[in-house]
Amino acid sequence: MNFIIRFFKRLSSNKKFKDKSLANLFKKVNFNELQKILKYKIVDKNLFFTALVHRSVLRHLTTLIESNERLEYLGDSVVNLITAKYLFKFFPKANEGELTQYRSYLVSREQLANYALRCNLWNFILMSDNSELTSTSKGGKTILADAFEAILGAIYLDGGIEAVEKFLNPMIKEEIIEGAVSSREKNPKSKLLELLQAEKKQIPRYAIVKQEGPQHDSIFTIAVFVDGVEVARGVGNNKKDAEQKAASEALNKIFAK
Repeated sequence: MNFIIRFFKRLSSNKKFKDKSLANLFKKVNFNELQKILKYKIVDKNLFFTALVHRSVLRHLTTLIESNERLEYLGDSVVNLITAKYLFKFFPKANEGELTQYRSYLVSREQLANYALRCNLWNFILMSDNSELTSTSKGGKTILADAFEAILGAIYLDGGIEAVEKFLNPMIKEEIIEGAVSSREKNPKSKLLELLQAEKKQIPRYAIVKQEGPQHDSIFTIAVFVDGVEVARGVGNNKKDAEQKAASEALNKIFAK
């Protein structure tokens, strides 16, 4: 593993900016701001510069440099590995087919582009000035996804797999909690149960705390308890509806962080 890191670093680092246009391009990258967004202390700026270079700018330079495509290749493997590892731990009861399906969504071009937008990566990508692509176009999303993978490759080479996990895992968790994978089509009660089991907590318990109105038209207030502690309440015209609302509120309180 260390050999791979040294090999890629040797190819991507130690650039000499003899070309004035190349030096000016390098200056466009606000590395301090990039560090804040990535929540990572950059050691080798050249790696991250390369990760942000789209091939469209190369024709404007007299000095031969590489685009972010090689780092994108490396980042593609890194994002698949980290996502698979996270899903394996988060869903201990999921089978191979389910885990493959979840990973497929979380590493899709669309999702990687969303990750990039969440990091405001579009503001850092170095592209040709006459490019008509935008962050919302199909081509723009591909550029975003590729740049995001390249950034992951740069973090991996610069700081190791743990550094990438620290950056990427919170985004994966957020997608899961928001229902991006298995919980996408599940109701709040099922989703709450699944997420609590994934974190090895007790099965939630629901209890009626108030019933108002005539029997044929009652209003129910139901509380949901997790590990013996009341987490949230829901109100509905029947017990099922009140339980779903209580579960929905519990999801917001426990997992929306």
